[in-house]
Amino acid sequence: MLVSHPTFWIDANLSDLRELASMDVHLEHCACMLIDCPSRQFTAEELHDYVEAGGLGHAILGSDLGQPTNPRPVEGLRSVIKLCLDSGFTFEETRQMTSSSAARLIGL
Repeated sequence: MLVSHPTFWIDANLSDLRELASMDVHLEHCACMLIDCPSRQFTAEELHDYVEAGGLGHAILGSDLGQPTNPRPVEGLRSVIKLCLDSGFTFEETRQMTSSSAARLIGL
């Protein structure tokens, strides 16, 4: 199962993220909520808290971009990757959140 925007649409707190992850739910945090654009809601520090609460293995970073007022998806994903690396996530952790966790979820 995947919950997209858990800290936005359903207003999940850190305890909720831990509980969802304990049920093997993947938690998708989207670039549009994190990068410098009109949809931004959260900081890099908050992303660290969310990933720590739900566990790296359950964290997925998606795009949810491309609206007229937001960056294009590729540009946005580059920005969220840079944000992750600049804020202390390793290359391997960033790759897991932006690629391998989602691939594993759909059986690739």
